[in-house]
Amino acid sequence: MFREVTIGDWFADLKSDSPAPGGGGVAAMSGANGIALIMMVANHTIGKEKYAEYEAGCISAIEECETLLQRMIDGIGNDKTAFEKVTCAYSLPRSTDEEKAERSRIIAEASVGAAEAPLAVMRDAVRGLELAKSLLGASNPNLASDIYVAALNLTCACRSAKYNVDANMSGIRRKDEALAESMASEAETLMTRMNELESGIL
Repeated sequence: MFREVTIGDWFADLKSDSPAPGGGGVAAMSGANGIALIMMVANHTIGKEKYAEYEAGCISAIEECETLLQRMIDGIGNDKTAFEKVTCAYSLPRSTDEEKAERSRIIAEASVGAAEAPLAVMRDAVRGLELAKSLLGASNPNLASDIYVAALNLTCACRSAKYNVDANMSGIRRKDEALAESMASEAETLMTRMNELESGIL
């Protein structure tokens, strides 16, 4: 499981010729870094008398970020699992019409999962950006730069994940055109929101 690997193992696997982890996993990792930084800022704020007015907001942010962080970490492994299913689907035989039809069906199903994983990263990255913005001017001011770095990581996660959503659209359209359009539309909406938040933070 991904949670049990070391940083050294992660980079050894990432730089190898293995098809996964890849861009999707890196997107989720960037998101996890951003969320953890938000938590760091909040943790450096609570318990300090001169920042008492920010305490409730920071405690709330930490609680929500803990859930987001765990989902981002899971997202790293989810992306790898989903991509491996797509790879296996494309390797299926296609010598007969029946095999071609079955291969196409399995590719479509695998593509849905491969798009859902990065779409989840996008959702959580946008929520993370909302939390980062909420702490600007409402947390320890000595760590304002860390909020900016958190935001950069979260926008990176969102943008990167969007590429992986887009990459799977053609496969999903083989299964369900309406589903493909719905997922693509949600991704665009999330990008619009991300841009708004980015402008308000950086």
